[in-house]
Parts: sequence; C-alpha cells; structure tokens
Amino acid sequence: MVALDPSLASLEAGKAHGGSSGRGISFVGGVGERLPFADGSFDAVVCMEVLEHVGDPAAVVAEAARVLRPGGMFIFSGPNRTVVNRVGLVFVAQDILGVVPRGTHRWKRLIRPDEMDRYMRASGIEPGQIFGVGIGWRDLPPAALAIVGLLIRRLSYPEAARRIHLATGTGTSVAYQGFGRRR
Repeated sequence: MVALDPSLASLEAGKAHGGSSGRGISFVGGVGERLPFADGSFDAVVCMEVLEHVGDPAAVVAEAARVLRPGGMFIFSGPNRTVVNRVGLVFVAQDILGVVPRGTHRWKRLIRPDEMDRYMRASGIEPGQIFGVGIGWRDLPPAALAIVGLLIRRLSYPEAARRIHLATGTGTSVAYQGFGRRR
C-alpha cells in the first residue's frame, strides 16, 4: 500500500497515526497529475475526497489509469457541484461558520458525476456504479448535535466527524462515490 500526498506534513501525520513501512505502507511525496510509479504498478487506486482539490482532475484520473494493471479498480468519492453544496458546503460551512477551513473547497472545482464518467472513459477506465452519499433521516439528529458541538467548540473536527454517519443511496446532490475498472 502506498500513501501519496504533496504535503510532507500530511505524510508525517499519516506515519504518526499508525502508518509505517513496517506495516506494509509506504509514504511517498508527489502529486496525482504526475505519479512517480511505473505503468501497471497497482491493482487499485483510491481517490477519496481528493479530486476536488487538484488543479487538473482529468490528468489525475489519466495517471490513475496509467498506473493501474488491466482490470485494476479506480475508486473515488467527492462532493458534487450542485447548488446544495454551493450554499451548504462552501458558503455556510466554510465561509460563514468556519466548520470547514476557509479555502478548502472551491465550488467550481467540485466534480459532477457525469464529469467523472467522462474523465474515466477518456482514460481507459470503464465506469462502474456511482452511489449517492449523505446523511440518512434517522442519523440527522446525531449529525446536527455533532455540528452544534463543533460550532460551540465542545467537539474537535475529528470527534464531530466520527459522530456523523454517512450512508449510501441518499442521492448524489451532496456527495457520491463510485468505481471503475481499467480496460
């Protein structure tokens, strides 16, 4: 397993939180647009909540396809570029409340599922299923309490995140995850 990040501080944090080369995890500095690995090196590439933070997501998907073995899996997730996220994620959570650090998300960089489909097909990845990800009705009260705890500074961001349970099948207007297979 390889963890890749352009931030050396993030790589060090990963090592400090239980990751180590002795446990089969290598930590490598680099960017998704130019992966420092040979063609066909991996059985899977996982980009969870990553692609909306890079300058050229199509290039990252193309690089993922390049380093995947034929039949390898590309797994991804991210927030959808919808009005819901422009208001809820960017304007309210980030810009007004500061629940998400300012500048973390730019609405125009959020990726719609149809764009992910195009990026994969153009790179030789056959798209699989895409699932909506969100908060189910019965998990809404504990999620609301976690957000309030975060806002009044009684919960840390990681503790609040642990109390918010996401579920698939809730629609793609907030977030989605999916996969594709390298041809």
